[in-house]
Amino acid sequence: MSGRTPSAPAHSLGKRLTRFSLVDFVLGVVAVFGLIALAGPTIVAIIGAFGRDRYSTFPPSEWTLHWFATIDPVYWQVAGTSLTLATLTTVGSIVLGVPAALALARWRGRGRAAIGTLVRSPLQIPYVVFGVAALQFYLVLDRTLGIEILGTMTGLVLAHVVIATPYMIGAVVPTATGLKENVELAAYGLGASRTRTFFTITIPGLKNAIVAGALFSFLISFDDVPVSLFLMGAGTQTLPVKLYFDTQFSLSPSLYAVAAVITVFTTAAVAILMRVVGLKRLSGR
Repeated sequence: MSGRTPSAPAHSLGKRLTRFSLVDFVLGVVAVFGLIALAGPTIVAIIGAFGRDRYSTFPPSEWTLHWFATIDPVYWQVAGTSLTLATLTTVGSIVLGVPAALALARWRGRGRAAIGTLVRSPLQIPYVVFGVAALQFYLVLDRTLGIEILGTMTGLVLAHVVIATPYMIGAVVPTATGLKENVELAAYGLGASRTRTFFTITIPGLKNAIVAGALFSFLISFDDVPVSLFLMGAGTQTLPVKLYFDTQFSLSPSLYAVAAVITVFTTAAVAILMRVVGLKRLSGR
């Protein structure tokens, strides 16, 4: 009697291979359709920017770079406004979100779940609803206290910080939960102040999560339309809102050219950040 284990019957092995192959095929088809749904509109817009026709067609009959040279300078002005707004929003979300995330991660008393739900509540409210609510709130401030921030950069920044900070908190809380407090206690024991310990021990331990949250906050602010639509003024129009209004009248290749430039810029920024920080570190792990 030989010591070899008898092999599985050929027909049983064939059924398993067929079943696995079918599952793999279905998953592959779903993945392809998902990729097309996610990247398809962006690809169409970028390709449309290189068409020679006055009105965008897909695929283009001829290719040209003419529309990039004829981009209205107003787009660069509102792009500067959007960059300024997104940068200030990111700073504000860091200032508010990091301490809030640390407090939530280290809260040992009752009400932690309720407070966590409260600080994340802007994620549950549609941005259109929040934009209307912020508009009404700013009008009340103007009528009762004489504080006029509607249509100003200050008003936009405050509203964007509200919708961006939950993303910062969501990115920092998991890392802060796993951050060992023994190192901080050791620093206290060696005579370090709370401020010095916070900036030399705590913040470096949260650096990757903060970078991830800052990226989310920046993109949320930069891409926002519903909130900015209700709160902007004559000098605070943002690039997404400008594109939104212009698409109501015509879909010229110039609009696609602007979209292509923005796509390349944001993709390059994220790629550089992933290269410098790393994908796992960017995700806060």
